[in-house]
Amino acid sequence: MKEKLIKLEGLERDNQYMYFLDKDGDVARTIRAKGKGDKDKPKVQEKVAIAGVTKEKGFLYYIKGFEDGEYICRSEMKHGSKK
Repeated sequence: MKEKLIKLEGLERDNQYMYFLDKDGDVARTIRAKGKGDKDKPKVQEKVAIAGVTKEKGFLYYIKGFEDGEYICRSEMKHGSKK
């Protein structure tokens, strides 16, 4: 089950970039790889928005677009299978 945490105001996505939460809990982006030759190029991160999310262990954090804007969301991770 996803949980909306923070609405990101003024974030406009560009398809050339991959957006993610960095280790500080802020929104960052890096250029997407387009082919085999792009693997050798260094990945440069740039911060796009200051969110200040404190990450908790056991949750997956991601950026999701809804009708009313972009949000930072989280879902609980399931580890292993129960028999």
